[in-house]
Amino acid sequence: GEEALFVAALDAPRRRVVVAPRDALPQTAIAVGEVNWLAAPPAPGAALRCLVKLRAREEPRAATVTWDGTGAVVRPDVPAIAAPGQAAVFYD
Repeated sequence: GEEALFVAALDAPRRRVVVAPRDALPQTAIAVGEVNWLAAPPAPGAALRCLVKLRAREEPRAATVTWDGTGAVVRPDVPAIAAPGQAAVFYD
């Protein structure tokens, strides 16, 4: 049968979408930009333990989020798949 492929990266200058099999995608650190906080953000550099939802159809998972004042890095407790361009939602 055919193997399902998932978006691994977007290469806009070259007009390419890079795909990979699901087992090649889990990440231990995921960069997040354009963060909008509905509550006061943590101090830059501080680690925030929370639940994070990286894909629309998955359950929130435990993670540590580090905010640098502009963007954030999500470190899920268990490596996770995050597709470029999708929202990451933090739950406290």
